[in-house]
Amino acid sequence: MRKVNLKVILLGLIPPLICFGAIGFHVFAQSQVPTAEFLAAGLRNQEIESGQSLEVKYTTTIVKDQTSPGEPTKKVMVDYIRTPSTIYIDRAVYKSTDGATGTPEFRRKVSYDRAKDEYRALQVIETGQTVSLKTGLPLIDLSTDSVETTWYMFDEERITKLVTAGQVVGQEEVDGALCYRVDVPEKCSVWIDPEIGFCPRRITRNSRQVDFKDYREIRSGAWFPMQLIVHTKFGPSDTPGELRSTVDEVYMDRPIAPEKLKIDL
Repeated sequence: MRKVNLKVILLGLIPPLICFGAIGFHVFAQSQVPTAEFLAAGLRNQEIESGQSLEVKYTTTIVKDQTSPGEPTKKVMVDYIRTPSTIYIDRAVYKSTDGATGTPEFRRKVSYDRAKDEYRALQVIETGQTVSLKTGLPLIDLSTDSVETTWYMFDEERITKLVTAGQVVGQEEVDGALCYRVDVPEKCSVWIDPEIGFCPRRITRNSRQVDFKDYREIRSGAWFPMQLIVHTKFGPSDTPGELRSTVDEVYMDRPIAPEKLKIDL
């Protein structure tokens, strides 16, 4: 039923020559190209397909300089939760990649109230001392810690918003998949793959590139990348490096206690 509703919504966003055939609603007449609004609507539908609640546990390895063996590598353990009302992130940073054992170097919890557009963050350092409890800040934590494609934030803007504001300029292959390239003026380029629920394969801007890899259909119609690789530069010296995120566990429609999503001193 949800897919049927989506088709009805999207029909108004694309030229009438687009076909809805047995292989899916992304089948287009040869002379037609989908609009950016159509692609963004398809991507937003992934939140519906993946359930009322979604919890993802994953590990991010931070490598600041791939050419220097002596450069320390850090490991980040993340618990990401999305419900109809809240996005919650618990991020623990460890000094070594040997394993998430002992006390983290620091821990940061973020809660975003979707209805009120309110943001709260709590940070605790190694000694257990609370560094700060802040509210109303930009969604920078979502920019670095959301592996859910519909809520991925690039330069503090949600990817669906970026795609909607862009223009489809053609088709290009990314990792062997034929994608629609969407250019967003003065911001970025996004490659959308219609074969995996209109999820992104890549986002680029200048020297920064995000690759979404190893997609799996975790439920009929719901696609999720099991690996994210962010190629970027760190610090004032623009040290090249990567953030490599690997998904460990994914849970859909699992009951989430409201108390777990609260952030208080």
